[in-house]
Amino acid sequence: MKCNINNCGGEVVDDEPHYIPLGKDVVLKITDMRCKKCGAAYVGGKYQKLERIQNRELCDKLYEFYEGNLHS
Repeated sequence: MKCNINNCGGEVVDDEPHYIPLGKDVVLKITDMRCKKCGAAYVGGKYQKLERIQNRELCDKLYEFYEGNLHS
């Protein structure tokens, strides 16, 4: 896919994923898209991939990370 922001024409690729804990053992992995040339973000709808990952260990690590950053 090519970027259509201001006629940039750059390649639009998957961006770094974001992780949100959902309860005690499920994590939501969210991957949006971004233009490699201009950096424009394509968010939501057809530009977003969602994946539910059932993994207690990953949830625990995310909670530890959030707690460490909120209290420092």
